[in-house]
Amino acid sequence: MESKSGNSYFRYVDWFTVVIYLLLVIAGVFSVYAASYDFDNANILDFDEFSGKQVRWIFFALGLALMLLLIDARMYETYAFPVYVAVLIIMVVTIFVAPDIKGSRSVRCVSNRRNSANSPQHWHLPSCFRHTVSS
Repeated sequence: MESKSGNSYFRYVDWFTVVIYLLLVIAGVFSVYAASYDFDNANILDFDEFSGKQVRWIFFALGLALMLLLIDARMYETYAFPVYVAVLIIMVVTIFVAPDIKGSRSVRCVSNRRNSANSPQHWHLPSCFRHTVSS
């Protein structure tokens, strides 16, 4: 891929770091696959298995990384401080306005709709996010 000026978008990428990252990601996929190996269903790319779900997120992350690479660096310099301040404000506001969920005020609910599902598959989710899983 080349930009309008003829320079490659990948010209300034630190390829050594990219290769190390990809090796660690691949090692992580194999570790998850080995830890959750099922003799009846031995497919590393099966999206019903943990390793397949991890591979799906890896492809999502690689696509996101490519999109971020295409954004002009001046945009990061321009919006870095306003985004930083906005995130700090959200973090401080969360302390005061987030609902108390099992003694923690660390999650700000986006929806007012709550589902009190008591099934074990929902125990790991805050109550304000359970409606997206159960519907």
